[in-house]
Amino acid sequence: MALFYIILALLLSLNGLIGLDPDLGWHLQMGQLILSSGVPLTDPFSYTMPGFNFIDHEWLTNVILFELYSHVGLIPIALLFGTISSLTLWIISKEWPKLNLGLTSLAAAVLITFTGIRPQMITALLFAILIQILFSKTNYLKFRCYLPIFFGFWVNLHGGFAAGIITLIIFNLIRSVQFRKVNFVDWLITGLSVGATFINPYHEQIWVEIWRQLSDRSLQSNIQEWTPGVLSWNLIYLGLITLSLALIIKYRRIFQVEQIVIYFAFLILSLSSLRHIPLWLVIALPLIFTGLECFLKELPNQVARNRFNEIWRVFTVISLIILSCEVLLDLTGAWSLQESRFYPKQAVEFLKTHPDSGQIFSSYNWGGYLIWKLPNQKVFIDGRMPSWQQSPLPGQSTNAMKDYLKLINNPTQVASVLDPYGVKTIVWFSPSYHPNLSVPLLPDPPPSQLFNNELKGQGWKVIYQDQTTVIYQKP
Repeated sequence: MALFYIILALLLSLNGLIGLDPDLGWHLQMGQLILSSGVPLTDPFSYTMPGFNFIDHEWLTNVILFELYSHVGLIPIALLFGTISSLTLWIISKEWPKLNLGLTSLAAAVLITFTGIRPQMITALLFAILIQILFSKTNYLKFRCYLPIFFGFWVNLHGGFAAGIITLIIFNLIRSVQFRKVNFVDWLITGLSVGATFINPYHEQIWVEIWRQLSDRSLQSNIQEWTPGVLSWNLIYLGLITLSLALIIKYRRIFQVEQIVIYFAFLILSLSSLRHIPLWLVIALPLIFTGLECFLKELPNQVARNRFNEIWRVFTVISLIILSCEVLLDLTGAWSLQESRFYPKQAVEFLKTHPDSGQIFSSYNWGGYLIWKLPNQKVFIDGRMPSWQQSPLPGQSTNAMKDYLKLINNPTQVASVLDPYGVKTIVWFSPSYHPNLSVPLLPDPPPSQLFNNELKGQGWKVIYQDQTTVIYQKP
């Protein structure tokens, strides 16, 4: 089984090894900025909302990423994140060695879509560790006193710590009701864990940022990974939901009440947003394993058990085939996100030799890349900003995402949207290029030819063009 998880780590590294996540650039640049100047309290990268009270809920991860990139490059980082993903699956399936190959393969087939050099995979790992602590009596008694330290670490790595805190509170609430008494030690640890989440550069404001994202319903229509899971039509994910629900209903007396409540809480979250599917998997997989183990014990004789084993071997082979197919499909997406294929790599070199470009407007998907590759040039928007809103400030946007969508949905608005910021340069997709925008922005950008005609009609001139990118300059 160790070989299986090693191979799984390599497979789950492929997104990071082949493709370039649109947010990676700003993560690296933020890490460098924090090391050189400290944690910024306002937005350092955009010209549309420089006064916004920016909260980097993964600041420590960004510092670590930059340090690793500076010393070893991207390939070892991609392998590290693949290992994190594989380790997450190992933690939640290691207790069932006879069953885990097939189910873990299916879980990996779902999880691979979310992999890459992405800080949210750190949350998946830490959430798996938390679940192993909470739902094992031995682990809970042994490790519960360390939970405040655990959350103090987690809060500085990724905003997903909030899922862990909510899970811990639900866990203790249900236990208090179930046993009709309040366990002082448990609630003291819970209180200290909540308090530990305030030990970060932003203190209580980090919770404000978490709420801002969770309460912004526009994300579900604008950002791919926030779209409802119920609309994903991922048959593997839907199949695992069906299997887990069937086992929970049949063996509901076997499971802890708090397990079932937390399962349904994260099932609802995953159905409301694709982003939460990895956390639901962490909860669901141990329940599925436990239910199948109960089913095996109910088989009347050895003949029935042998028949089940034969069926399970076939299921395992099919699961491995499904995982292989998902890997190949995912490679297509990763291939399309290569730096030389998707990003304005050559155009950036051109802009470096023409520094008098004024403010630059570009695709949301390229914002993080431009922050990284043109550190002295600010951007209109990038992957940090979909939920940002602020009170009116002189020369600044109140909602950069709203302005961006207004422009890409109606290119005739170029002047009204861009002139207030003195934009002189537009870096956009070449008319001959058709980007694969399965990540991360919806809706698709306007047809490049339409954009091109509109800009030309307003006097913009093409000063550079390659297969991926065209650069327009205002006269």
